[in-house]
Amino acid sequence: MDTIFEIKNHGLENFLLYWVQEEQKVEHKAVEILKDNPSTIVETLEEVQEDGKYGFQYNIAYKATLRKYLMQTMGKEEVLKLLGTIIEAYKLLKSKGIDEKYLYLNLDYIFVDFVTRDISFLCIPEDRKLDGNKSLREFLKDLLMSIAYKEEEDIYYIAKLVVYISNNRSIEVENFEELVLTLKEAKIRQSQPQVTVATGAAPIPVAAPVSSGMMKPAFAAPPMPHSMREETIQGSQPKPIKLEAAKPAPSGSLIANSQIGEHDETTVLMSPSGTLKEPLKAKRGLFQRSSEKKPTPVLIRMKNQEKIIINKNVFRIGKSKTDADYTVEDNVAISRVHAIIHKRDGACYIRDNDSTNNTYVNGNILKGDNEQLLIKGTKVSLADEEFIFDLV
Repeated sequence: MDTIFEIKNHGLENFLLYWVQEEQKVEHKAVEILKDNPSTIVETLEEVQEDGKYGFQYNIAYKATLRKYLMQTMGKEEVLKLLGTIIEAYKLLKSKGIDEKYLYLNLDYIFVDFVTRDISFLCIPEDRKLDGNKSLREFLKDLLMSIAYKEEEDIYYIAKLVVYISNNRSIEVENFEELVLTLKEAKIRQSQPQVTVATGAAPIPVAAPVSSGMMKPAFAAPPMPHSMREETIQGSQPKPIKLEAAKPAPSGSLIANSQIGEHDETTVLMSPSGTLKEPLKAKRGLFQRSSEKKPTPVLIRMKNQEKIIINKNVFRIGKSKTDADYTVEDNVAISRVHAIIHKRDGACYIRDNDSTNNTYVNGNILKGDNEQLLIKGTKVSLADEEFIFDLV
């Protein structure tokens, strides 16, 4: 899918530009509110006109995309804070009388400030379906699959989020906020040896109890029938519990989505009724660790569509076979080491290496030691040799 945005650079400033497709569908009241927006949660909008076109411009200088930010491992507090920011963005628009459908939900176009770590969203007040914009439910699925969770923490709270999203085809912000607040109030569950027996029935494995102060959300599963009453005996030697592979969920649910990945015998997410069956122990599929979740930065050479993996923290491009990490052999305009890409904090930056025929980013020349942040879709030209930066 082609991006609907353009990237423009003015000196050290980077701007994301969206050209309106149907000007008659622009909500100008929302535009005026967003132009005078003091909040850091929603990006301030600036109107632009150029060559008979009308659009919106957003300043993204010194910011990385949320997808890149998610390359680092995150604990429970950080994850829930992130979800809380999403909720705050919806509440902010509602308080200003702006339709929430204008919030652009896509991990590649939500931004994180390098210094403050503030997360900010784009709001595009054009009343039409925009390519790449996801529903809140689809966005939350994408988000939860992209996070690298801290291995030392119990990620049971993530399983509760998964169950909620799976069971609700349309996410109501108020209900989702209630769940997030509930999870914030609950302590991280500490695992301890337990054996569970059921009166008058075969043994049923259950998860260790959560904090007694945890509130039940409105969507909690109904209590178990009295005939299946469970008693927990603590301090006993635990018996082996045979875990079952999760059964296929109904079409369209989060668990059934093919992007989730496979689940093996050590993974139990849900029972057929949709309730949680066992504390999550997965290290595959949805709950991959950081080593499996980082997208790979690449340059796509436009001449032959070759994908060049940026696999070093300092990656040199030029015509030298000895000094360059990627060699351009068939273009005499390329210098020995023409440009250098630096990887820092999960982001990539490019600078010119005093080349003869210059380096350009989205048509703007790089001068001296100035570095330019590369985001998905950025066009890079070494002399007349063109590349596109991507994450795969």
